[in-house]
Amino acid sequence: MPLLGRNRAASPEDGIRAFWDWWQEARVRLEAAIESRALEPSIGEITAHVNAIDSGMAWELGPGLTARHAFTLSSEGNIALRPLAQRWLMAAPEPDASWEYHPARLPDSGFDLQIEGRALATDDYRLGMHVDETRRRVDVEIFHPQHAEMPEGQRLMSIFLFLDHLLGEDDVERWLGRIQLAPEEPAASERAESLLEEVERLRAMPADTAFTVMQGVDAKGQPVFATVNLAIKRIDHLFADRHAAITIRLTTGWPPSPAEFERLEGAEDDLLARIEGTAIWIGRVTKPGVRVVHLIAEDGAAAEKAVEAWRKSNPDVPATAAWETDPKWTFRSEWGG
Repeated sequence: MPLLGRNRAASPEDGIRAFWDWWQEARVRLEAAIESRALEPSIGEITAHVNAIDSGMAWELGPGLTARHAFTLSSEGNIALRPLAQRWLMAAPEPDASWEYHPARLPDSGFDLQIEGRALATDDYRLGMHVDETRRRVDVEIFHPQHAEMPEGQRLMSIFLFLDHLLGEDDVERWLGRIQLAPEEPAASERAESLLEEVERLRAMPADTAFTVMQGVDAKGQPVFATVNLAIKRIDHLFADRHAAITIRLTTGWPPSPAEFERLEGAEDDLLARIEGTAIWIGRVTKPGVRVVHLIAEDGAAAEKAVEAWRKSNPDVPATAAWETDPKWTFRSEWGG
């Protein structure tokens, strides 16, 4: 029963504290309301406390995996809000026989959907799939025979709820790329089980094969060479939102001389050693005049300190570092990431 609202607390952290203070008393009332099928009067109260964390959040109540009931806080597919849901969970009480807590919708096998009183059988969904091996994602187009009788908003709700229930909200973010409605059944249509199998195949791929080498030209027609990790998942690094672009000025012509390449490789190896444990190397882009190394970090202060120590220890490598907060990792868009 996802519900949204507009009120906000002074900060999300205030909202989280207020939620769990309220929950100490409310949990008993809500459990009794669920068991007596009298939850309706409490919906506004729950929604107000969720909205106080962030108005983009949704909530659901349902059976738990081990507890009788589960409270799920959902960021509704907004990766910038997903860390906030995790912080909400980190502040939660220990689960017990009555309640457990989840920061994203979990997969739910054997489900069928009800949308505006219309039942949509899971077995009737058909999928067209295209696997992007480089990014380790699956692009999907989804068809259901009852979609023809539904307005577009309900059709879109249908496919996103279907995927959330099938994979769980986090795995939708982790493994799916483009998601589209199919106006008719795809020519090479698959059932839901095929998507699950494809996701498990991608999940099993080794991390050391994730790097992609690309080349092309920039807007000025200059050659560009990039080595980047397009398969790294934002969802797997929830609190790593500090992005660094470290620009190293090249001192020879194009292409760089063997000696300059050797100097660059040595300096970058030293950088990787210094940032280990504080930042993640995402990739590098080299073109005439510069090489730009991209890092992402959770503890921005520690990572900036490590990068500054590297710069001071390599005075023969003219480099500057630009840091920004980038919760959606938009810097990857230049590589199609």
